Amino acid sequence: MTFDPSGAEVLTTSADRKLRLWDVASAKLVGTPIPGADTGGRAAFYPSGGRAVAVFGSGIGVIWNVDPAAWKTLACRIAHRNLTRAEWRDFLPRRHYRAVCP
Repeated sequence: MTFDPSGAEVLTTSADRKLRLWDVASAKLVGTPIPGADTGGRAAFYPSGGRAVAVFGSGIGVIWNVDPAAWKTLACRIAHRNLTRAEWRDFLPRRHYRAVCP
């Protein structure tokens, strides 16, 4: 287990050997396990936060952007639109609808 510099996020590894990112305040999983994590491994946050370096048992290493604001920017750039209300219900059923992209 390793915490980001702000203490807001933590990376963990578990019995299934996958690396996961958690939001500390809500104790909720952020996204899916880090890609490539099926072989177990270790991870550390950059000192400035926002990114993590993970090295897996397979020898593969990745730099993972763990900044939700960056994810939002990328998703909006790719989609060129907000989710429809139906999409929002399908993907975010427990959250109130709101426009996210500019």
